[in-house]
Amino acid sequence: MGITANSGNGHSPTANAPLSLTLAGDGTRKCAEPVPDQLAGYPTLFYGTATSVKGPLVTFHVDHWLRGGGTDTVLVNSDPDLPEKLTFTVGEHYIVAADKNDTIPVCGANWASEGTWKEFRRASGK
Repeated sequence: MGITANSGNGHSPTANAPLSLTLAGDGTRKCAEPVPDQLAGYPTLFYGTATSVKGPLVTFHVDHWLRGGGTDTVLVNSDPDLPEKLTFTVGEHYIVAADKNDTIPVCGANWASEGTWKEFRRASGK
């Protein structure tokens, strides 16, 4: 299954309004680096840089939309009390997927190496 850019996820294409997502999770499992087929079915999928981490709120600059789109900023509300939560670091790159309810599933937000990003770009045809 390939990944297509801007395939529409019900979000209006308002370039100035940030997209708000919620990070779900049960805190009981570790996640491996993602592969394109693992996240291709989600209506929201982007590669971005964490620009701010303030408590449970993480701000991303979207470097590239793989699915969805319409904004350069995504706000992610993460639960800092989860024992196995993903730690976001300012300046690091992540691949983030969310469902139609704007919820990031377990293992849907992952640090992305340059190699992983290249795999996603190839799969998207970009």
